[in-house]
Amino acid sequence: YHNVGILVLFLHDISDVQLEFTKLNVYFKYRNGVYHRINDIISNAGCVSFGVTWFWFRLYWFPLKVLYATCHTSLQTVPNIPFYFFFNTLLLILTLMNIYWFL
Repeated sequence: YHNVGILVLFLHDISDVQLEFTKLNVYFKYRNGVYHRINDIISNAGCVSFGVTWFWFRLYWFPLKVLYATCHTSLQTVPNIPFYFFFNTLLLILTLMNIYWFL
């Protein structure tokens, strides 16, 4: 459970760091009433990279690595896993939420 939790945290936090960096550049576009073009360019590039990393890590790697490992491979290695259906249901709900947020 710890390994899966760490992998879920890692895959979801990559895009969160880019989101915060992009938000900072949006806030820094206008400082003291002066427009700073470099922060505007960085914020636009950050928005694009945020969308790409959101799709890549949350909608591609998360189902490919985490859901495959927990739904298929874990039953082959340990047949009687406690709370197997409960945790896999939560991970599937998280995947559906990621799809909804992406749309």
